[in-house]
Amino acid sequence: MGRRRASTYQTQRKLLIIREWRRWLQAQSIDRGAATARDTLSFFCELEDKRSPLLKFQARGRDKWEIINGWLLACGQHGDGQCPQS
Repeated sequence: MGRRRASTYQTQRKLLIIREWRRWLQAQSIDRGAATARDTLSFFCELEDKRSPLLKFQARGRDKWEIINGWLLACGQHGDGQCPQS
């Protein structure tokens, strides 16, 4: 039960991060399809600087930026319906 709750929590964080990423891209005038790892790093650093609660998820020994970078670039490149539209 605890593992399922953690998985749901991480999924919620992922969706919230993707929504914030889209807002950030608009503010930076970056086309979502043209975003690079450098852009995701800038976004991540801003979240860290703000001490954003969005970064409160279990990374299980992995680097949080690498996790977020994977989420964001996959979402931007695939647009497969798994990413929130708002």
